Amino acid sequence: MRHRLLVFAFAVVGVLAGCAGGDVADGPASSEELIGRAFASTSVTDRGEVRELAGARIVLEFLQEVDGIVSARWEAGCNISGGRFEAASGRLVPQPGGTSGFDQTEMGCSPEHHADDEWAVDVFGDAAAWTLEGESLVLTTGAVTIELTESTWRRR
Repeated sequence: MRHRLLVFAFAVVGVLAGCAGGDVADGPASSEELIGRAFASTSVTDRGEVRELAGARIVLEFLQEVDGIVSARWEAGCNISGGRFEAASGRLVPQPGGTSGFDQTEMGCSPEHHADDEWAVDVFGDAAAWTLEGESLVLTTGAVTIELTESTWRRR
């Protein structure tokens, strides 16, 4: 098996920046509030319909931020994916753009788990708005909304 480390955090930070929590006067939450934290999905909708995942949930971890670029990784089915994101104007924007900068492990997965992995890569390939309120994170990109809560999950 070939494994490639995915740096997904950048996409997630963009999503979080766009829908940042708090009062309007407070502005969006800082992407620094995400670093070192992991979140597990509690609800996933795609075009207004509940999206059932073969892996049961998406787990997203924010690793580091350097000069406004956030690194993140996620697991949605079987493999671990990740990437770098610019966190600007309340959005998480993948770098260098789209899914071309993402890495992903290549484990042998069921077709259902593989489909969830590919779907998540496509979702995180779009710029996303994000909202963080306490332990609750909401990512919104295109027609997809992912609600997550803080988790103790950590990939070493």
